[in-house]
Amino acid sequence: MNASLPSLPPAQRLTYAQLREFPEDGRLYELVEGDLHVSPSPSTRHQRVVQRILRILEDHVERRGLGEVFVAPLDVVLADISVAEPDVLVVLRGGRARVAEPCIEGPPDLVVEVLSPSRPAYDREVKRSLYARY
Repeated sequence: MNASLPSLPPAQRLTYAQLREFPEDGRLYELVEGDLHVSPSPSTRHQRVVQRILRILEDHVERRGLGEVFVAPLDVVLADISVAEPDVLVVLRGGRARVAEPCIEGPPDLVVEVLSPSRPAYDREVKRSLYARY
């Protein structure tokens, strides 16, 4: 599936600097080509799955010195108008320059999205297309 990403006129597109001004209120804020997407905090089931994936990846990646594993919430700035929050992500040793404060600058080497029952099309189509673009 290849979902088309929304396209707003440049004057209406939000930027990462504007996104950083949003409140830390438990919601997940992402930008897809300048278009704001807001999700509620994840469910306990979702978090259990994320924790299992995190443990497996940490065991493999970090114990072997291959890189770093991160978990949401953490901004992944793909472009000034495209910012995602993957559930779990990996940055391999060669890409450590992308690990900055307060975000990951550029695409991680691996992203894992745990599908949300309320928004599977967003995860499967919109975010997949966004990651593929960058």
